[in-house]
Amino acid sequence: MPTRPRPGLLCARANRPEATVRPTAPTYARPCLPTPPPNRWRRRSPPLVYQLAKLQVFQPYWSCGGHSHPDGTIWKTPRVWFYCADIVHARALADCLLDTKVRKFLKCRWQIALTYCEPGNTGAAFAIEPSPAETVPLADLQSDARRLADILSDAMARQLDIIEAAASPA
Repeated sequence: MPTRPRPGLLCARANRPEATVRPTAPTYARPCLPTPPPNRWRRRSPPLVYQLAKLQVFQPYWSCGGHSHPDGTIWKTPRVWFYCADIVHARALADCLLDTKVRKFLKCRWQIALTYCEPGNTGAAFAIEPSPAETVPLADLQSDARRLADILSDAMARQLDIIEAAASPA
């Protein structure tokens, strides 16, 4: 069966489709940091939001650091909602959260959820959030979000290498 050419991948560096389409092994845009978000983002944004934006393959648009009731029970869990132009990057992020090298640093399981930003918008958006089955204190969830921010860049590069190797012809 002949291979069909795929549409160009979104180039993370130039934010435009690549000129070359390869019908063989796919090459995925790598997170790159030639122009990080402005420093004012670092001061005003939660670390996980800043790191997602810094990868330049995700566009965070809403976040919540989490809130608790006066009795200490969780009212809202920490989460970040974001857009992603290429689904392979969302998959790589989900794989990062399942990676044992990442999970050993976290106190609970995290997941990527499909969501939307408003009822009339038909585009997909994603959320990185703790698994609903987890029952840990809010402080632990907030600590996990900071840890994820610290290891996100290396974990994403590792997962994209794994996905790319699996997609390569033998």
